[in-house]
Amino acid sequence: VALGRSLIRRPKILLLDEPLTNLDAKLRHDMRAELKRLHRQFGLTIVYATPDELEALSMGEEIAVMRDGAVVQVGTPDELYETPRDTYVAGKIGSPHMNIIKGKAAKDKAALETSVGLMALGRKLPGLEMGEAALLGIRPNDVRFANKGEKGLAAHIAMLEPLGDVTVVSVDTGGETLRMVLPESVAASLRPGQTASVYLDPQKFHIFRASSGQAIA
Repeated sequence: VALGRSLIRRPKILLLDEPLTNLDAKLRHDMRAELKRLHRQFGLTIVYATPDELEALSMGEEIAVMRDGAVVQVGTPDELYETPRDTYVAGKIGSPHMNIIKGKAAKDKAALETSVGLMALGRKLPGLEMGEAALLGIRPNDVRFANKGEKGLAAHIAMLEPLGDVTVVSVDTGGETLRMVLPESVAASLRPGQTASVYLDPQKFHIFRASSGQAIA
């Protein structure tokens, strides 16, 4: 009702503070679509505050991520997902959240020594000292089973979370538990306890300084 009253006045800017928080999941989905339609139809600028990252990603053309009342990073959904400024943004944007592995610089700063072994980065990292603590991040969508001939991490299936057409698979590598997102057709035959070889694509690595959480590469 309040939204309808506001729209009658044809405002140029509409400020919405968590308007869908108390709605059930289906109604939230329907209202997100309706708000996007109204945005296009009336050419409104909508400032929309939400704690729900999926709402922000699905509705926002430009998103500001805030922490303790301060803006941490501003960008499009793709920019925030692909190039998070720090581990806070990396953890806020994307579901499931980014996998984070602790390590330290090795091999002339072209690799990280981690609890799951030496991870080659494919390039040297500027501004990182040898032996300095760092964090390696990789999205669950960028973790997969190793193909023949690829060097993967030995792991076993720890948990399966079916979500319809995809399944979130948690794998235990001995030193870390990593999440991966697989098509249901691939995950259907998996069972907890099965062994697997897991591949992490170096081209998809995000490297953060451990001391500050700031992105290095």
